[in-house]
Amino acid sequence: NFSRPASGIMVQFYKILRLGLDGYRRKTRNQMANAKILRDSLKKMTYRGKPRFVMLDNGDTGCLPVVAAMLNPELNLPYDDIDLQHVISDDHWYVSGYRMQYHSPETEELTPLFVDMHGEQSMFRVVVKSNLTTEMIISLCGVIERACGWLDEHLIQGAAPDMRSNGAIGFDIPDREDSRRSVGMPGRALTRRRDSIVPRQVSAGLMFPRNKKSYSTRAVNPTAC
Repeated sequence: NFSRPASGIMVQFYKILRLGLDGYRRKTRNQMANAKILRDSLKKMTYRGKPRFVMLDNGDTGCLPVVAAMLNPELNLPYDDIDLQHVISDDHWYVSGYRMQYHSPETEELTPLFVDMHGEQSMFRVVVKSNLTTEMIISLCGVIERACGWLDEHLIQGAAPDMRSNGAIGFDIPDREDSRRSVGMPGRALTRRRDSIVPRQVSAGLMFPRNKKSYSTRAVNPTAC
C-alpha cells in the first residue's frame, strides 16, 4: 500500500497560491538577511585578539540560510562546540552541535567525515527558518556571546591548567545567576546553570554532581567515553 495523506501537498499548493514566486523570494531574502546578522555577529566575536569562531558555510551569497561554524582550534580552548551547545540551551535555544565523524556500518568504527579534519573536531550550525525573526536572531547572538563568556570565566580562568591534566582536580563553580550579577550583566538573570554543565571534557568524562554549591570534578581518560 503506497497511498499517503495528501494534506502536505494541499498545504504546499495553498502556499504557492497565497505567496506566489515573489512572496517566496521575499521570504528567502529575509531568511538570508537574518542569517547574515548571525554570521556577522559570530565573525566579530574574539578571544584574546583572535577570532573566536571559524566560519564553515559559504558566506552571505550563493548559500542556504544556514550558519555553520566552529570554535577556533588555534585558541586551544578547554571546551568545544558541544559544550557551548549545552550552555546555550540554558537560555532555551537549541543549537545543533556535531563531531565531524560517523559510525561506519562496515567497520563499526568512528570514521572522520573529511580527509583534512580530525574526526573529534566539533562544529555547530543554525538553520534560519522563516519563523526566526530579526529580533530572535539578535537575541540568539547575545545568548551565544554570554555563553562563551560564562565558559571562559569558569572553565579557563578557574581550571584550564588542571583540566588539561589527567589528575583529580576540584574547584568551585558558582551559579550562572550569581556569575551574571558579578560581571554586571543588566536586568534579572535569564537562566540558571544546568544541573550538569558539560564542559569540554564531557567527552572525556568530566561531570558535575547535582544540587551542590561546591563541585568536585575529575578528568578521566578521554578514550573511556
